[in-house]
Amino acid sequence: MAYTRSTTTEAWRSARKAEGGRRSRMPKTWGQPELDRLSGDLAGLTVRQQADALSTSPATIDRMRRALRARTAEQS
Repeated sequence: MAYTRSTTTEAWRSARKAEGGRRSRMPKTWGQPELDRLSGDLAGLTVRQQADALSTSPATIDRMRRALRARTAEQS
């Protein structure tokens, strides 16, 4: 196999790299109803129990708790 020079420019590669992180993110799969439930009937449970109840990962529960704390701080 022979070496073929790239036909892309450095500017194109830079632009592609810059947008890669933003494009690869998954959208949130939770919203205000889930946050309300997390602070309501699921408030006394552990992270693992909350994750099982909401059918999500413990990392998502951590992000949801962080969003809940931020929402509570905004209201105060």
